[in-house]
Amino acid sequence: MSKSDARVVCIGAASIDRIFRCDDPLRMQTSNPARVEHGFGGAARNVAENLARLGATVTFCGVVGDDEAGHALVRHLQAVGCDVTGVRVVDGAATAQYAAIIAADGELAVGACDAGPLEALTVADLEDWMPLIAGALWLLLDCNLPAPVLAEAMRRRENAWWRLAIDGTSVAKALRLPKDLSAVDLLFVNEAEASTLGERGAKTRVISRGGHGILLRTGDRRVEIPARSVEAVVDVTGAGDALVAATLRTLIDGYPLEEALVRATELAALTVQSATAVP
Repeated sequence: MSKSDARVVCIGAASIDRIFRCDDPLRMQTSNPARVEHGFGGAARNVAENLARLGATVTFCGVVGDDEAGHALVRHLQAVGCDVTGVRVVDGAATAQYAAIIAADGELAVGACDAGPLEALTVADLEDWMPLIAGALWLLLDCNLPAPVLAEAMRRRENAWWRLAIDGTSVAKALRLPKDLSAVDLLFVNEAEASTLGERGAKTRVISRGGHGILLRTGDRRVEIPARSVEAVVDVTGAGDALVAATLRTLIDGYPLEEALVRATELAALTVQSATAVP
C-alpha cells in the first residue's frame, strides 16, 4: 500500500507535554508540591500513534517547529510506524507545548496549550494534504486546527468517499467547529464539550462520560456503553484520544460501531492507568 493509500489520516496538534503531578490535595492560588514529567502529546498525534501501535496504516499531518522538540516528535512518530509525509517543519517557530496539572486522583485540574505554528495553518495547507487524504478510509481532525480549516474539511467531505471523524479536544477548541456538522460521520466529545456544542447535526456523536462510560447518539437512538473497571486512575490525559483510535481501528476491521466502542473502552482504560498519553 502506498503512502497516499493510508487507511487513516490524522491532522492536528503535535506537542511536547509537560505534566505536573500532585500527590497531595491541590490548593489553589498558591504553590503546590509536584513531580514534573515530559512526553509527546497533541490530540491528533496521540490518535496517530495509538493507531500505528494497533497495526493500522496511518499518516500524520501537522506542523512542528524547526527545533529539537519538533525533530524529536517526528523521529518518534516514524519509530512507531507513522507515515510523516504530511509533517511540515516551520523555520523560526517553536513546537507546540502543552502543560497540565494532574490532581492526586489522576484527573486534570488545569491544562494550557501554546499551539505554536498550528494556529497559522490555512486552507492552502489542507489543499497540500489532499493527495494524502484522497486515498484514506478515514480523516481524523482535532479541534486544535483553526476554524477555517475545520470548515473546509467538512465542505470537502460532501463529495468524498472517505469518512470524517472529529476529536472535540476541549470545550474552548470545540467551539471552533461550524454550526452545521452534518458532514461529520463521527463526533467524539466529552460531556462538557457536548453540552457546549448542543445539537449541530453530526451523524453520530460519541460522548465520553469518564467512569460512567459512553453515550452513543445516532439520531434519536441512544446506546449506553459502560466503562471498563480500573484499579486506579493515574492520569486521564489521552484517554479520549485512545478511544478515538481504537474505535477507528476496529471499524476498519469491519466491526459495527457499537461493538467497536465496546472494544475501544479497553484501550481507554489502559490509558487512564498509564502515566503517558499513549500507553
